[in-house]
Amino acid sequence: MTQVTQLTLLLLLLNKKMKNEIKIILVSGDGGDGCVSFRKEKFVSRGGPDGGDGGDGGDVVLIPNESEYDLRNFVDEQVFFANNGEPGGKKNKNGKRGDNLEIILPLNCEIETNYGEKLILNKRVVFLKGGEKGRGNVKFKSSINQEPLLAEAGQTGKRKTIRIKSKTFPEAAIIGESNSGKSWLINNLTGSKTKEAEYVFTTTEPFIAQIKNNINDIKIVEIPDFFNIDKAKKYLPLLKNMNNIFITIKNENLNKPYIKKIIKNIKNNINKSCDISIVVTDNEHQIDKDIFGYKVFNTKTYIDIKEYLLKKTTTIKPLKETQNDSYLHKPKIINDNKMYKYFPNEKIIKIIDEEIIRIAKGSNLNKPEVQFQFHNVLNKRNFFQEIKKEKIEKGATIKLENIELEYK
Repeated sequence: MTQVTQLTLLLLLLNKKMKNEIKIILVSGDGGDGCVSFRKEKFVSRGGPDGGDGGDGGDVVLIPNESEYDLRNFVDEQVFFANNGEPGGKKNKNGKRGDNLEIILPLNCEIETNYGEKLILNKRVVFLKGGEKGRGNVKFKSSINQEPLLAEAGQTGKRKTIRIKSKTFPEAAIIGESNSGKSWLINNLTGSKTKEAEYVFTTTEPFIAQIKNNINDIKIVEIPDFFNIDKAKKYLPLLKNMNNIFITIKNENLNKPYIKKIIKNIKNNINKSCDISIVVTDNEHQIDKDIFGYKVFNTKTYIDIKEYLLKKTTTIKPLKETQNDSYLHKPKIINDNKMYKYFPNEKIIKIIDEEIIRIAKGSNLNKPEVQFQFHNVLNKRNFFQEIKKEKIEKGATIKLENIELEYK
């Protein structure tokens, strides 16, 4: 089972509570390490190098989907990994590239990274590139080094924390007691086919549908049995982002005290700009418009809800095209060209050049003959000339992340 499949199964098991904002962590795959290997033939103790390259790490790809309205499939602070590239092998066998991680998000959702970058997701974006593959020892062969003992470690994947805000979250909500006509109303307004029945708890999870028009599709969410106290606590935060709330009530319950009490509680927990309307789902006769002080619809006038919502909908301005390259992780630019930093108090020469670090990590520097070849790499890059210019005394420690060598 692939890592992507495991993530999909995990998401299916999560509590599907609607969300319009979430923070997650994305990590692209590490590049696979290059291999040190030599061809073995009969009567030949050591043939030429045949260590293959590693595979590139998988990318993190963000994909917009107009069928996705909210972010219920995500858990706050959840970490998502693309697959790592496989290491290279003997006989010039290159490692397999890591699988990409594809994250499906609502169309036109707003994304902000921990680096302050922002984008509106309106097309497929390679958000984080996977780490580069490490080179095998074949790539280190030269006219003066016919038996290269060096290889290169794969590049570490990139990591970013992002906050996602859905811009296609429903503008309107239908709430009410169980079996009060919520499903009937959303089906008739949108042409959807959510389950209807003459028994309680027909709707068990929020259901989203939309009214199609030429200006902007209006999304409506049906929330299950909102008048149940436990469910009301669970779904009340959703109403804070709504522009319109339609409360379905049966005619026989209109004057019951608990109805007015619940509606008052809802009003106290939503935005002041949100409009509340009452829909009596089993009465086609004229109803007193001042019964609760809210606009009232019935089984004949419910069709006016479409026009009512369309009048309140403003035209969406065209979005700028997503600039992919602006949001790819780019390494920090080091202003000077030095490959190291020197700390005189600790007598440590810290290598900061990524290529040199990767060669050190991909090679077995415990062997003297490998150290000799690595010394030649440093010499070729004028490393020793530079530290001589700074008059760094011998005996200092050369540090490459968790690898330490003595400057002799």
